[in-house]
Formats: sequence, C-alpha cells, structure tokens
Amino acid sequence: MTSPRFFDHTDPAVVADPYPHYARWRETDPIQRAPSPSQIFPEQWFLFRHAEVTQALRDSRLGRDWHAVAPGQSRRDSLPEPLRALVELVDGWMLVVDPPLHTELRGAVSDAFRPRALAGLEDSIARRAEALLARAPLAGGVFDVLADFALPLTSNAIADVLGIPEAERSEFLRATRGLEAVFGGGPAQLQRAAVAARELSLLFERLIAVTRDGLLARFADSRGEQRRRAIGTCILLYGAGFATTVHAIGNGVLALARHPEACAELRADPSLLPSAVEEILRYDPPTQRSQRFAHESLELGGRLVPKGALIVPVLGSANRDPEVFADPERFDVRRDSRAQVAFGGGIHSCLGAWLARLEVRVAIAALLRRVPHLNLADEPLEWRESAARGLRRLPLVL
Repeated sequence: MTSPRFFDHTDPAVVADPYPHYARWRETDPIQRAPSPSQIFPEQWFLFRHAEVTQALRDSRLGRDWHAVAPGQSRRDSLPEPLRALVELVDGWMLVVDPPLHTELRGAVSDAFRPRALAGLEDSIARRAEALLARAPLAGGVFDVLADFALPLTSNAIADVLGIPEAERSEFLRATRGLEAVFGGGPAQLQRAAVAARELSLLFERLIAVTRDGLLARFADSRGEQRRRAIGTCILLYGAGFATTVHAIGNGVLALARHPEACAELRADPSLLPSAVEEILRYDPPTQRSQRFAHESLELGGRLVPKGALIVPVLGSANRDPEVFADPERFDVRRDSRAQVAFGGGIHSCLGAWLARLEVRVAIAALLRRVPHLNLADEPLEWRESAARGLRRLPLVL
C-alpha cells in the first residue's frame, strides 16, 4: 500500500492512532503544503513540529477570522433560516474573531476564569466526583468513565461558573449535544446544530434576564447587539467548557489504565498529580489541531506561506516532538511537560485552561482513591474524529 501524499485527519487509521503518522510527517514533511479544502483559501499548510506550531499560535500575522483574508466571500445572507442564524452566531464567537472584537469579548469574561475566581470550585468538584463514583456499579459491573463520570462532572462545573440553575442543567446539556456539527458536519447535522443553537439562544436569553448568580449575572443589563454577543459568548463558554475536558479525563484514564506502573506511582505519591495532568495533556490531548489564516505572507520554518493561506498547527504532533520532549512516545507522570500546547497559545489560548487542569486533577485523584484497579472492559475502543479527540465510551470493569 502506498503512503498518502498528504496528511488526512479523517483517515480511519489516523483517527485510531494519529501519533505514528505525526512522527512520519515530522521526519519527512514537517511544514506540509497540501490541497486547500476550499477555493476561498489559496493554500493549506500543516505544521507538525513544536517550533513552527508555537510560532503560528503566537504570531500576530496569523489570525482566526477567515473573513479577514477572504473579504466578500461570506454568503451568510443567502442562507435559509435557521442556518443563517447559526452562521451569524458562530461568526461572533471569540474563538474565531481577531482584535479588537476578540479583545472586547474575551475581556468581558476573562476574570471569571482566573484562578482566584475559581478557587472555591475545587471542593464542589471534588464532592461531585465522590458522589458520582459512589453511584458506580458494584464489583463486576461496567462503569463508563465518560458518560457516568467525566461528562456530569465537567458539565456541572461550567454550569456552576455560568450560574445555570441545577434544575435546568439537563435541558442545557441536551441542547448542546446538537452543536457538535459546527466543527465538522454535513447538511443534515448542520440543520440539527442550527436548531440546537436556536434553543440554546432562547434558554440563555431567558436566564440572563432572571439570573443573578455566576457569570450570567453580569449580562443582565445588556441590550441589543450587546445582548446578542453575550448570548453567543455564553453558548460558546458552556459548550467548550466541557466538550474537550471530558475527553482530557477519558484520555488520561486510558493512558493510566494502559500504563499500570505510572498509575502505581500516582497512587503512591499523589503530589505527582499536577505533573501527571500536564503529561496527560501532552501525551494524548483532546484538541489535536488548531487553525490560523495568514493575514500577510510570512516564513514558517524556511518555507514561504502566502497571504490568505489556511494554516493548521497540529498540536498533537507538537506534543510529541523529540526536539522538545525526550522519548516522547513514553508516558511519564514525572516528566516536565509544561511545554505542551494542548491549550493552544497566544491571544487565542484556551480561556478555561486553569479550570480544565483543576477538573482533570480532581477527577483522576478521585478515581485513584475510589477505584482499586483501572481495568478496561473487554470491548473495542471507538475513537471519534470531531471537535475533540476522544472515545465514544471508556468502560471500566469494577
């Protein structure tokens, strides 16, 4: 079988295990010019080495708003409802805009995600983790780390930050599941995403008007365009607040289950947990790729990238670059992994990085205390290729 000429993240072999493929591209074509996925962009470039990935994440000549490099290409106004409303919503997310709008949107909420503001959450997350594990099946039962533990733990944590009442959280969680197609789905999935976005917009509109707790309270007096942006920000923060952290926990538990010696080290010395969290994020990050657009021509690793090009920093590959991490294929909870780029970098680095680290640390600590052995159930593991790299299920036999 001949090797593919270009990196393809949808290839089933890559979805199942991307890391051997990353290693090959780092060696043979680390700054890869590939066919563009759209006529809007003249070229597409994949970056596989840590040096170029970190440069791309931080370089102000590269932005997140594709409209800036392809003015006049948007056909939003010609779309039927509710797709037009969905595109308008997503186009206003801080995730995909550049300064000055990005500065304004992020500045309005960033203080709520600083360590001091979140310090009081650790005890409640720990209590919820213990309660979830207390409801786990008795010895011999199967426990899905994702659905039974990581999802309720992380979705409730971000709901606490926002101020979503307990009684309404299941409704928000159900609606949010339909949004996944925004990050890669066909027409039918996008229609479902549009319906979900409309439902979430109405839910947040109502809550902002009456809630005086959490982050939602600061938007109570917003009106018009300001209110519309506030609702969009709330939808993004809620969905992004657990979508990847669920899989950070799942990928971490899987790594520990497959490396019992590392698991034993953590059980014997819980002070290793902070470094173990960084290693989990390095070893198998839930966010494998980012995206930038070249606002002007620039050089990346000795290659000239033209203005308007789509740039794809491959975070998962950078995290296993042997130029930065010795013996990078080895999972080592004692490693200094602080150079990992799971949370991106630059002005678009993950706003909830501190909260995510806290959730992963508390979740792993609770599991190691309450579950004597991380025994994987005897069933195939199915990976998903979407906004986050993670498993559909992670069953443990208790």
